[in-house]
Amino acid sequence: MFGLEGLKNYIGETSLDDPMLQFLLDAYLKKVGSLIGKDLELAAYEETLKGDGQQCIYLEKTPVFDILHLETVEDGELLEHQYERVDNRVYKSNGCWQGRYTTIGMSEIKYSSMENIYVVYRAGYLTERVLKELEANGVDIGHLEPNFPQDLELLIYESVKNHIQNGGKELKSYAIDDIRYEYVTMAESFQQVLERYKK
Repeated sequence: MFGLEGLKNYIGETSLDDPMLQFLLDAYLKKVGSLIGKDLELAAYEETLKGDGQQCIYLEKTPVFDILHLETVEDGELLEHQYERVDNRVYKSNGCWQGRYTTIGMSEIKYSSMENIYVVYRAGYLTERVLKELEANGVDIGHLEPNFPQDLELLIYESVKNHIQNGGKELKSYAIDDIRYEYVTMAESFQQVLERYKK
């Protein structure tokens, strides 16, 4: 499972303490996320969407974990049996997502322009830290499977390991041809991994 313990198992012995390892892990997690254009760890998001007369709407963030709240101008809050989520698609059980817009005035509902669907949902990958937070908040995590992609996990762990081994310096700054070749090869393979996840 992606997290501090997984990193420690991957890199082996190190003089760095857990807080520093977690700091490096978080830094590379954010860096990889910025390179592919999305946050990787599970987090909550809010979206206002425009109904277009179709049965399906698409949530922006992936992978979607769950929907916390869904409401429309026309119907108010929708209950779970009134919609079905498949990946990042949300299907209305009865009818379609209306395309018309109703003016709400000074309502608390967060609608604007032509957007008439408001969704609060959680999306991202389950990590060691996320599972601990969910469990601390009373969520039964026994049925949850780790879903962090193994190729991204390896990329991040290897990046942290290289950072530690080289004191934070770029390997390409070294004049030894073998090391430079290894760095270039690794960078190309990492780039291929990143391309698969880019939006």
